[in-house]
Amino acid sequence: MGKALAEIKEKDLHQFPFSNLKFDKIGKERGHYLVTEYKKSFKNPEGAKMQLLFYMYLLKKNLKLKEINGKVISGKKVIYVEGSEENMQMMEKLLEEIATFVSNPLPPKPKKIPFCKKCGYRDYCF
Repeated sequence: MGKALAEIKEKDLHQFPFSNLKFDKIGKERGHYLVTEYKKSFKNPEGAKMQLLFYMYLLKKNLKLKEINGKVISGKKVIYVEGSEENMQMMEKLLEEIATFVSNPLPPKPKKIPFCKKCGYRDYCF
């Protein structure tokens, strides 16, 4: 769905595959790079923001970009994500926590939370 939405808007930007990721749109705007992701809905706006921030982190680190920002679009709603040093450090910390988590020999017991009911990964946990 995101790909279909991306084709409709912002024709001046283009798709850009990087590593095993494929961004909806990426381009240059006012001297910095702008990554755009399209979502069908904002059921989990924090998840959408973190996905975009992860993409921005990978691009900034691996391509040695000075400045990168992003936005997530769903209908008329837009979430802007700044590629600040603070956000990049937060992403680095999260990636370290994930590395520690996956290196554990056994996963922790799953905890059911309200988000689990509609989560696409529910079957992996329970």
